[in-house]
Amino acid sequence: SSESSVPPDGVFRYPGASAAAGAFRTYPLNRRTLPPGIPYIIVNEGAERFSYYGMKAILVIFFTHDLGMSDALAREYYHAFTAACYFFPLCGALLAETVLGKYRTIMYFSYVYCGGHLALSLSQAPHAPSAGASAAAAAAAAAAPSSPQMPFLFGLGLLLIAVGAGGIKPCVSAVLGDQFCAANQPLLAPTFAAFYLAINAGAFLSTLATPALLEHAGPHVAFGVPGLLMAASTLAMWLPPP
Repeated sequence: SSESSVPPDGVFRYPGASAAAGAFRTYPLNRRTLPPGIPYIIVNEGAERFSYYGMKAILVIFFTHDLGMSDALAREYYHAFTAACYFFPLCGALLAETVLGKYRTIMYFSYVYCGGHLALSLSQAPHAPSAGASAAAAAAAAAAPSSPQMPFLFGLGLLLIAVGAGGIKPCVSAVLGDQFCAANQPLLAPTFAAFYLAINAGAFLSTLATPALLEHAGPHVAFGVPGLLMAASTLAMWLPPP
């Protein structure tokens, strides 16, 4: 039967791989309790959604106020970024199914996602005044827009975030479902309820917090905090074994 082909420990290994090396789990643990990786996956998704919606909530304001774009142009860039975030998941899903697998796709694209947030934050880093500059000159330098290269670095950051989201969006909910077997199937529905609660809580809290950070702490902090949450999201997915 198909069940007899499943190894006793639930771990499939490539030919010639030892028990300690080259192994990763491709079959759910046979247990009636909650799978051990579930809290990490839920924290991962909640932090990632905080990161995404927090950054997205201030894009148009940043484009118009800090970059001096017209409202129409700012909205064009905003919708182009949103469209890219929903196009790249098609590529991510194909890559996960044909080459990398879901877990590796999430991890590799999370690194890209973090790189995008780093680029956004660095593009908004305040200038350091030169030695001997007056207080007025130092204040002007700190308030001045970033270097002329800022639009390129900021655009690169948005592109990396869109690509990173493309590897995460199609895979995380599937990885969550993959953790369950027939024995703990009754726990699947409440787990997905908690999963979507984390998504909406992260989006809600970030939409409140990030505009306040932009107003009171500036764009380098407003874009940096979502980046820290994305780093925490990646760490949460990395901690448990695949």
